[in-house]
Amino acid sequence: MAVSDLSILHAFRSVAACGASVLFMHFGMSTVLAATISDEKPDKTSQAEIKPLKWGKGWQHATLSALIIDKGPAQKPELERVQSKNADVLIPPASLAKLMSAYVVFDAIRNGEIGLDTEIRKPREANNLIFSGFARLPKGVGSFTVREALTGMLLQSNNILTYSLAVAVAGSEAAFVKRMNDKAQELELHHTIFLNSTGLPVMPHYPSNKDRLDSVSTVSEISQLALRLYHDFQEEEFQEIMRSKKATLDDRPLRIGLSSTTKIGLDGYVLGKSGYLGGCSNGVAMIDTDNDQKPDAVIGVICASNRGQRDKIFRRLNKKVQSEEVQQVAELNRRDYQYSRQSPSLVQ
Repeated sequence: MAVSDLSILHAFRSVAACGASVLFMHFGMSTVLAATISDEKPDKTSQAEIKPLKWGKGWQHATLSALIIDKGPAQKPELERVQSKNADVLIPPASLAKLMSAYVVFDAIRNGEIGLDTEIRKPREANNLIFSGFARLPKGVGSFTVREALTGMLLQSNNILTYSLAVAVAGSEAAFVKRMNDKAQELELHHTIFLNSTGLPVMPHYPSNKDRLDSVSTVSEISQLALRLYHDFQEEEFQEIMRSKKATLDDRPLRIGLSSTTKIGLDGYVLGKSGYLGGCSNGVAMIDTDNDQKPDAVIGVICASNRGQRDKIFRRLNKKVQSEEVQQVAELNRRDYQYSRQSPSLVQ
């Protein structure tokens, strides 16, 4: 790789490590069987190829449906692809970045750094967050609990609540974003880099898109992140937040937009998250295909041209993972796993 490419990558990682908040001011069975129903082989993207994403440059429509291979609470689950398109292409996650924000906050709660019922205040600079007009706080609300902020962040995709959580947990958004990127590496999301807690673009010349940068991920890694968030935080209080269908602040309901994955009407929907940038409609959802209230499939769409196209793709992917042929593979996977637990010495 050229020296200039390395310089770009290192510079981008430096921006990510600093949280980039100073830049935007907030402008600033077997795999063989599964392969028989997969429409493509996984793409290969070198970590060294990651570069800052410029506005609308190189963004590609990407989709993924995959079965969850649950290896038990002591081991990380895996995804077995059913269908995918551009699943490993680098594209902006937008508000799907909030899945990692939730992971970092849940982790801080578990470690005793902050509590779900801790009351936090909205930092004054949060009022300058761009693209947040649809999700302003109710009039007069300047403080809220961590629980309320988490629910509003995941369900309404509220940027102000997200930023407030970041500052409350880490002292500054820059410090919080460092935790996000450190956690991404720990979770082996090697093609994911976050520039801020919200997924908002970095726009030093707002409202112009000149020199704009966006966080980077892939639909494959975002799907893995959604799975790990669900799997790694099984405590009832965390599950309740992730599965919530409504959010309130000061006993006043927050408006949930039509772009929310809860509004698509997916069969077996358990939980999910939506995201949007101009011309790039995103979402990821976890699906229960056997009516046991536990997700056993993940479907994701990034950079659909609009919400209607995204939802149409979501329904198609959902139908696929619910299909008889895929469920036969899922049942073989479950049997393989049960057999391997009973007779580990016989399984290679």
